Amino acid sequence: MNKGFKALDEVIWSFSKNLKGIGTARERFNIHLVDNKDSERQQIQGSIKSIWKYFDKNRFEKESLSTQKEILLDLITDSFFSVATELDWDKAMIGNAKERSLDDGIEFEFVSKPRLNSSKNKSGSVKLKLKENKVSIYVVLKTKNEIDTKEILILDSFPHHISTFKTFNEYKWLNEEDFGFVFSNGLSLTCSFNEPIGTWNHRDIEESNGFIRSVTYKEFSSENERIKWMNN
Repeated sequence: MNKGFKALDEVIWSFSKNLKGIGTARERFNIHLVDNKDSERQQIQGSIKSIWKYFDKNRFEKESLSTQKEILLDLITDSFFSVATELDWDKAMIGNAKERSLDDGIEFEFVSKPRLNSSKNKSGSVKLKLKENKVSIYVVLKTKNEIDTKEILILDSFPHHISTFKTFNEYKWLNEEDFGFVFSNGLSLTCSFNEPIGTWNHRDIEESNGFIRSVTYKEFSSENERIKWMNN
């Protein structure tokens, strides 16, 4: 699908979040766009399923953003329906995923289950909000009985760090006060009630600084500009 459409991930993530229990096996489903109906086909053997669907790009580009998102949601839903019988996928679940996505405004927001600190007097959870090609990552802190609550924007990042690299998968309480992310390279990004801002714990070396730059959202005019900024 055309990654030039900035809200593409919003549609895919919204539908995927709401799609529950359509089959018993773990499978990957790829949707490819073609510019004529004669090129439509499907390949559904093996663990990776693929379908090629006609898409009128010229019509699509003339529509408003909200209508474009609805068109893509219809395309995704129809693609799932078209192979559901052969793959024994639950059509009701596919339809429900579309309806829930429409109820969400075809916008993606996710909140993790809360985790308690060792004293069990505070909880922390992670909230993700996706807007076009930027993921805003929040930490939600609550005291016992939710007497005090803070929602802290800890970082803006890129979708691929969530969906592909799983960079922000590990989050926990580092101690009684600090909650956040721990990365495989030893860096951490945390916040607390006393420090309601994302704080990096790292050595001031280029390897660490490069990692921080790579996960911090920034708009680029080209791929070369992005790579140069990461390597600085």
